[in-house]
Amino acid sequence: MKAFLVVVLIVVIAFILFAVIGICKSCYYSIPYEEWVQIEQEKAKAERRKQKGKRGSQNGRG
Repeated sequence: MKAFLVVVLIVVIAFILFAVIGICKSCYYSIPYEEWVQIEQEKAKAERRKQKGKRGSQNGRG
């Protein structure tokens, strides 16, 4: 029974360390919200341009 509790304690400590390290890494590598919005807007613009080009070439006049 004592060995089981030691194993459970080790697993719990390992999980807590894993969670703390993951949170710290995600905060460290995260980008500011404004920069993320700008990147998403640029992606959306490029996608709209791509879709517009496809529609124009499929209308039968080109």
